[in-house]
Amino acid sequence: MDIKFFGIKPIKLEGFRFESGFGYSKHVTLKLDKKKHFPILASQVINWGVKEPWKLTPEQVKCKIIDKEKFLYFSALTRNLCCSSKICGFTAIKLGNPPWGPYSNFVIGQVKKWNSIKIDVEWDFKAKGITDLVFDVWITKNKTGVPKETDIELMVWLDYKNLYPFGVKKEDFQDFSVLYSSVEKTEFIPHQPCGTISYFYTKNSAERIKFDMIKLILNSVKYFGIKNIKNYWIRTIDFGVEYAKNTKAEARIYKLNYDFSSAP
Repeated sequence: MDIKFFGIKPIKLEGFRFESGFGYSKHVTLKLDKKKHFPILASQVINWGVKEPWKLTPEQVKCKIIDKEKFLYFSALTRNLCCSSKICGFTAIKLGNPPWGPYSNFVIGQVKKWNSIKIDVEWDFKAKGITDLVFDVWITKNKTGVPKETDIELMVWLDYKNLYPFGVKKEDFQDFSVLYSSVEKTEFIPHQPCGTISYFYTKNSAERIKFDMIKLILNSVKYFGIKNIKNYWIRTIDFGVEYAKNTKAEARIYKLNYDFSSAP
């Protein structure tokens, strides 16, 4: 098993550039074939869409992720950012080993390793400006390295304000509508990888949803044009708040349960 658990402090991260840390949340659980854990999670503030992010000050960006008694708390407050796209940054917790780090000791593995990855999440989201509450999943051909044109980003939008998922609508699938977009190097920001993005966004206003990430991945194959998707690696399942140049967003996560079941 590619995972170990040991004593570590609850999540508490505050930042305004590219800060990161590790911790656990009593509101986030992980089941591996019915065995329950409280996983070690990376947490990160990443202003990937900001021009000259090294010049940012705490007066421009204030992001927090804090494990509180009744919920896991996310906040993002931004003022007059200069960005290369509508989305300027992401404050998130990360399960797995993201292509750009920070790296934990949990390797999710290839798609074929899991029969299902069921997610049950309950939240409250209040915001002004452009923002969304989202899962961001990177699925790559290689176990390590940064994404390439053969790789996939899959996003699950739970809630969003003044912003609509990009791409062309393809279908409705379970509790989601599905959009697809092809990304080129010239779009968004210079280091944006080539590849494809599949967006799933909730069709209703309920603040709780259950879904199977493996089903979403396999359903997207027809858009990706990839025959051997089961051999691809699920590098990370990120979850958090994306924000724009003038945003005030707060999310309370009452529970976030991951339930992994191995393939036969």
